[in-house]
Amino acid sequence: MSQTERVFYILDLLLEKGFFTRKEVAEHFGVSIKQVYRDKEYLMTRCSLGFGNLDIIYDRKRNVLTVTEESRRRLENWAVEKALDAVKSGEDGNLPEAVLRQSRLILYKSYAREPFSSSVYFTIISAIERKKKVRMVYNRRESISEPLRIINYGEIYYFVSYCSDGKIRTYKMSKVEKAEITGLDASFSDMKRLERLYSSYGIYLSDREEREYVIRFKSWAADAVVSQIWKEDQILQRLPDGSVLLRIRVADDTELLSRILFYGEDADVIAPDDFKERYINKCRLMAQRYE
Repeated sequence: MSQTERVFYILDLLLEKGFFTRKEVAEHFGVSIKQVYRDKEYLMTRCSLGFGNLDIIYDRKRNVLTVTEESRRRLENWAVEKALDAVKSGEDGNLPEAVLRQSRLILYKSYAREPFSSSVYFTIISAIERKKKVRMVYNRRESISEPLRIINYGEIYYFVSYCSDGKIRTYKMSKVEKAEITGLDASFSDMKRLERLYSSYGIYLSDREEREYVIRFKSWAADAVVSQIWKEDQILQRLPDGSVLLRIRVADDTELLSRILFYGEDADVIAPDDFKERYINKCRLMAQRYE
């Protein structure tokens, strides 16, 4: 039996009952206790799986090996992500049995897919790998840019590209009519700038400074938003009247506006003032269509 099989078996035990013993693993695979010890050390110090190294500790009361709460949370989050990936792809892949059982109980439905040309996709991927610029036709306009990353956001594929004017823009893969690799070498090297953009809100990347936006949600919207994470550094506050106040720092508010509009009359923009005015005008225009 390979180490991968033994490691996956240990992960199954941790996911299903929260602990394992070296003896049960050794007997299951017919290996020595020392071998299981080495497997445990691998999970603790050299683990290449997505959850990283685990903090495995000895529980004296139960005489078992378990993991810290922080490690368990990382392991469980990884298991959920891998189960969803297996459902989306339709392929089980090389995963622990506990994860595969989860995937078989999930029905995945995409709310809005946007098909795109496979040739365009592979052209963009190849340009990124080869560090080349591409010439593309996007919304009937031709341009040359430097693809940096492909992003799957809400089941819609985008890519971010460094343009000749020095700006980084986001493009929908489905709107690219044609793309070809040029002989021009890529020139973008400011990875810190790219990392900063990736941490911004939503799919629209921006070099502008972030501002604080404050939105109050009522009724069903409050109950929905209070358990959501729009951005990692957001601040959520439940008010005495049951409403929820969301504070979020955003550079580009394009997507934020459309998301707030989804909640209709149960969302109120508090700040900033210019964004509040745009929100009011958008609501007014929608109402006028039905007058």
